[in-house]
Amino acid sequence: MNLLQAYPQAASTPDATGRCVLHYVAEHGEVWDEEAQAILNAHPSATRHRAGPDLFRRLPIHMAAASPDARRSLIEELVQLHPQGVTQTDQVGKLPLHLACESGKVWDKGVSAIHNAFPIAIRNAEGNNRRWMALHMASASPNAGADLIENLCKIYPMAACELDTEQKYPLHLACASGKTWEGGLKHIFTANPDAIHHEDSSGMLPFHIAAFRYCATSNGDAVVDPSDSNITSSSEIDGGTGPVTEAAAAEEIPTAPPVRSASLPALQLKRSTSSRRTMNANHERVDSVDHDTPKVEIMFELLRQSPDVLRMN
Repeated sequence: MNLLQAYPQAASTPDATGRCVLHYVAEHGEVWDEEAQAILNAHPSATRHRAGPDLFRRLPIHMAAASPDARRSLIEELVQLHPQGVTQTDQVGKLPLHLACESGKVWDKGVSAIHNAFPIAIRNAEGNNRRWMALHMASASPNAGADLIENLCKIYPMAACELDTEQKYPLHLACASGKTWEGGLKHIFTANPDAIHHEDSSGMLPFHIAAFRYCATSNGDAVVDPSDSNITSSSEIDGGTGPVTEAAAAEEIPTAPPVRSASLPALQLKRSTSSRRTMNANHERVDSVDHDTPKVEIMFELLRQSPDVLRMN
């Protein structure tokens, strides 16, 4: 504050990346407070100022939407100050709603404010070759919870029926990102049950993707979607003007073991016996839930919804 009072012009002077001070507030701040207001007062037009190309020419609202630290008060204030900002894409074709879903924000902690200011954004695909909608972003984000996905599915369930350029539905992306059934998968499945039978461009069903991820995490390996040539962040898009680059696979995907046919009662038995008795510090026997239980739950639910996937080529 003392620096701002001594040299108020600093608030309107962009740095080498094209960011004004308000961009830093949006990018790294948490709430809208007196200091943020003082910075705005020193340079009111900063809400309409775009950063440079290295930062995808983003407005402050884009940066707050993409930041995992930005809370509701910060986002709501930026939306109120520049309502048109939520209707504008960054250099790679992403609207603030896309960025908020990509960062996995909670619906009532900022996403709803962005949506209410520009409701049609939930139907818009990003303006690049990947063509993801808000639901695709949330499905692919490891940070997005059931609350965000449930609201997106309720407002525009047809997004679950939209394929990206890799022939993936949001259900495929959610399986790849490790969503649990109660953590969002069931809402996506309910919006488009037929997606469970759809092969992506690599011939992978959602069940296959979940199985590969299960094997990788059980073995302690890095999780890689074996069919993924999509991008997951703005840094992997070629400036929003060229084709989407392929994400290089850092590690070889382990070959999944053959899947043996199993009846649903057997699967139910395995599901119900996924806890074990252990000893606590007082040498008392207590129930301990296996760490693999969420993974088993995903496989169980996908098979319960479509047991015939075990017989598909």
